[in-house]
Amino acid sequence: SDDALGIPTQGWAYQYFDGLSAPSTLATAGFTLSGGTDNTNTVTDSGTASDFTPNNFDSGDNYALKFEATLTITTAGTYTFRTRSDDGSALFLDGVQIVNNDGLHGAVTVTSAGQVLAAGTYTVEITFFERTGGNVLEADISGPDTGGGFVDLASYGAATTLALDDGNDTLFGG
Repeated sequence: SDDALGIPTQGWAYQYFDGLSAPSTLATAGFTLSGGTDNTNTVTDSGTASDFTPNNFDSGDNYALKFEATLTITTAGTYTFRTRSDDGSALFLDGVQIVNNDGLHGAVTVTSAGQVLAAGTYTVEITFFERTGGNVLEADISGPDTGGGFVDLASYGAATTLALDDGNDTLFGG
């Protein structure tokens, strides 16, 4: 959606799920529908966020988050994605899980296999849960549009590229 002046809202679409009962996996945190990207719990809050830092939503325990955006690839090639999380996370590209960082653990990084992508748009979904301990979630992309190095997906393409329009976020590379 747009703000009152018709200016696109910037950020990632998110859903926040609070009051979970000691989740130990993404499935026990409610991510069991649509291949693990939709949550069976009642949404506590939703909206648009500029990043996916868990402490911006909850500094406590026993909650889950889902983030979604449209990634625009401008240069075809092989791209790699990774998440670093405490506790579990997963990253989906067009509905296919490419990063599995699930389970109870401290901050751990898991990297996808190379994804050969054509120029175009792709849906990115990130799921996360926190049981106890640290609250960490980071996601990165590497490929031709990033100069080959890893770049934080939350700020990918800088401030002018994260625009929400009619419920869909867009991240442009290049």
